[in-house]
Order: sequence, then C-alpha cells, then structure tokens
Amino acid sequence: MTTVGCTSDKKNNISEESSKTETLAENIEEIETDIIENETKTDEETDTASNNFIFTPLIAEESIYGGTSSENINIRYTVKYQSVILDEETAEVYPELSETLIRDKDERMKAAFESAEVFKENMGYFTESAFEGMELSDEVITSVVRSDTNVLSLKMEGYSYGGGAHGNYYTVGTSYNSKSGEMLKLNDVVKDIEKLISVTKEKLAEAYPDGLSGIEHLTEVLNNAADKAYGEEGFDAGFGWTLGYNQLELYFNPYTLASYAEGQQVVKLGFDEYPELFNEAYTENIPDAYVYKLDNYEDITYEDIDQDGENEEIRINMLYNGTGEDYPEDYVLEVSFDDKMYNTSLASYAGYENYFVKNNDGSCYVYSFTKHDNDYIMLDICKITKEGLMVSNAGNMEPAIIRSEYTDGEETENGEYTTYFNSLEYSLTNPAHLKLSSRLNSLSTYSGYRNYALNSDGFPVSETPYIIDNAVTFVLKKDFEFEESYQNGKRTGKKLTLPEGTELYTHLTDGISYIVLRYENDKYVYAEINTNEYPQLINGVLAEEILDGMFYAG
Repeated sequence: MTTVGCTSDKKNNISEESSKTETLAENIEEIETDIIENETKTDEETDTASNNFIFTPLIAEESIYGGTSSENINIRYTVKYQSVILDEETAEVYPELSETLIRDKDERMKAAFESAEVFKENMGYFTESAFEGMELSDEVITSVVRSDTNVLSLKMEGYSYGGGAHGNYYTVGTSYNSKSGEMLKLNDVVKDIEKLISVTKEKLAEAYPDGLSGIEHLTEVLNNAADKAYGEEGFDAGFGWTLGYNQLELYFNPYTLASYAEGQQVVKLGFDEYPELFNEAYTENIPDAYVYKLDNYEDITYEDIDQDGENEEIRINMLYNGTGEDYPEDYVLEVSFDDKMYNTSLASYAGYENYFVKNNDGSCYVYSFTKHDNDYIMLDICKITKEGLMVSNAGNMEPAIIRSEYTDGEETENGEYTTYFNSLEYSLTNPAHLKLSSRLNSLSTYSGYRNYALNSDGFPVSETPYIIDNAVTFVLKKDFEFEESYQNGKRTGKKLTLPEGTELYTHLTDGISYIVLRYENDKYVYAEINTNEYPQLINGVLAEEILDGMFYAG
C-alpha cells in the first residue's frame, strides 16, 4: 500500500444481542456517572474552546470461530465484524445518529452470522481441497477517525480469504452527520468533484511516476461515489473515504486503479491546502483536542507541531526491526516532518496499536500500546516536538474492553466446532475522557478501567476508582464484618456482618487500599485491603482465610 499525502505546511439472536449491548452500555454509564459526579464538568467546560464537542463511541465486536479437526486435516475459520454504537448519555444528544448506528450494527451482525454459515456449509468442500492448517477468514476491523458535533467518520478495514492463491483486503469508510444521523456523500464534503479528480490525479502521478495500470478508471470511480453513500446500490466497493479533523482520505482498493500486485493506493488531502475544495461546515470549527488511531506501518497526518498556525505534513512509520536477543520483537517508531526525521525504539511481543493525540495546549503525541510478558499491554508516550521525540512509559494501560464473552457451540460427530465471542470496547477519541484498562492484583488478578484526562505532560491521570469489567466471584469462608457502601463506592459508616457462604463480586477498587464488593445483585460493601505485600489483607485479616475463589496470574 502506498499513502499519498497533500501537505498543508447466531442469526436469530441479533435483536437480543443488540438489546444486551444497549442495556450494558446504559448500566455502565449509570455507574460511571455516579462515580465521577464530583469530577464531571459542565457542558461548556467539557466542550473545547472551539465549542465542538468530542464524544466517545463504543466499538462492538461479534466474532465466530470454527472449523473442523480430524486426524487427517485441520481447518479453521474466523469471522470478525466490528461496528459502532453510542452509550446512553451520548445517544440522548444524538438520537438520530444512535438509531442509525444500531441499525448498521444489526445489519453487520447479521452479515457476520451469514458469513459463518457459508464457511460451515462449505466445510466439506474445504476439507477435500484444503491444505493442512488452512485458515479461512472474513474480518472487518472498525476504527473511529473523527467523532464530534459535526461528523462521525469510521474506517473499516476488511480482509477475507476463502481459499485460492491469496486473500483480499480493502478499506472503506462511513461518515455521518452527527446531528441528523444521515450518511454523508462525497459531494456533501467536497464542493467540486472535478477539482478533486484533478488533484487526486496529480498526487497519484507524483507517487507513481511509472503510472498505474488502471488509472483511467479514476474519474469514473470518483464521479460514481460523489452522490452515493457507502452501501447504496451502485456505490463502487473498490473505493472508500473518511473525513478526519484536518484531511480527507481516499482509499483505492486492489483492482480499482491497479492490480493486486500494485496494491492499495491512499490519497490524503489536507483541508488548509485546498480550502476552496471543501465544505466549510466540515472543515471549520475543528476541536482543539482529539485522538485518532493511526494506520499500521506508515501513515500521514497533518498537525501544527510547532504551533505556528500552519499544519505540517507528518509521516509516522512503525518499522519492524527483528527479534531482540532476549525477545520481544524490536520496532522503530519514525516521525518525519519539515525535512527532519526522528525515531525511537519500542519493544512488543505481538504487534502494537498507535494513536495520534493532540492535547488542549496544542502539544502532540503518539500513544503506542505494545504487548509484553503475561499479556500485559504497556503504553509508551512519544511527545513530538520540533527538536525531536520525548519518550516516556506510562505503565500497564490499554483501551478499555468493558465486556467480553465466549460461548462454545456443540462439537459435531465429524469434528466441526464453533465458538462465539462478543465484546464492547471504548474507542479513544477525547483526551479529556480516555477510558483505559489496567491489570490489577487486588485480592485476585483481573482488569479494571477508569476515566483519564491528559495532564500538561500528555500523561493520562485519574482520581476515579477502577470499574471491574469482568467480575471475580468470591465465597465467604466464614462470617465477616464489612462496611455498607453505595454502588459508587461511597461509604455509609454502617457495619454489617455477612454470613459464611455469601457470594461476593468485585465491583470497584483503587487497586491499592480498598475494594467495593457486590452481593445479592444490588447491595454493596466496602473493605480495606493491602496489595503492597503478600499474602494480601482484607480489613486487616489474611484474605485467604476469608475468601474462597482468589487467584493470581504470574
């Protein structure tokens, strides 16, 4: 793939699953609102100075894993579809957008189950023609490019392999008017399609001086997409686009302008180089601070690094540098702008995710989430300045997954099996409200997440407790005294003794000194803990003597 920049200095369970997702989001929002009620700012304070509010969508994933296993051959398939919804609070502000997203989610969930059914129905054929260890797939990974008062723009990166010489990959986009919920067409954003065609041709000619085998199709592709939204009949699936905070991105997928071997072409057009090209409704009143996910490997973006009022073209590249002597793998993060290139080394056991972060003071960062021992996700913060990169490690943090559920299907006599997985994850969009998870070791090992805001150094800081996403269940070994608590962790001052055999569920903790446990569905108790030494204590007593069900990961 080549990126070209224009610098600017279960089929029937669909409704049930949607209902579960909405209910979960509502419950979580209620808990969070209660917890941070003293920290929450007014609407005017949470809006950026440009009075354009950034909201945080939820990414819902539906995955189906299956295959067949026998003495002769093993075949696996993966169907993974991600879509976006809004939490209850955001949905109240953008009700039409919420309805549109729920409808889109249901359609994609249905498509995921249908795709899995195709793999299942053709398993006999694959068994006869497949090679050992064959892995079939149909995946759509969704990321948030922009989410503010004016626009929600989503990038969907797909990959499919159903046998044959190679799989196929593609990038498409869906962009919505946040207020109306209507899907945007290219000519809603671009004033002059002919000018767009001309500029795009110029940039592709610069990037491909030897030409592209199908460049003659460019005019037809862009004209075709001008007055059609993604998914409409007649829309060219070989083309897609998204709208960022400072740029329009055009994706020409394999076989659209070139052969598969020539790859995908991406053209990025900065707003301020071609102000006459774009509709000001989508390019002015841009928020002062935001977060968006970067492409793997190479990406181009436009930001004002030196804060002189003009955006620089910034090239951000993640280079694989081989395996280190002691493992993990080594990567080099390269950042180039103003004819200068800076780099820093990062390590990860299995991949990474990079995000661009612009803080309220105009400072810019790359957030790199990398994997380490025991599946720990570590956050490295790289501040971009005109002098170079300033790198710091923020510890164990990752985008918050607030629900993850596995369900095993029945295995058939011929060895076919199916596993279902669904999850709900917060996207990273707003530096003032980043939902990040960390691994905790408070009476057991589990993860919890909380709301963070960036400080002036670009570090996420929080004074709220961790919400424990997948609760651990304890059983009291003996009668034990606690203090009553509310759902938000506030203590009542009233002592009560719970009897032996009571089931307790982890609910909230600061990870160090206290924990709030739930019992009997909607009742809560508070306990002091000590996690700085082992064995750990609960209300001054050895926790292992009180709680059955504790476990710690290495």
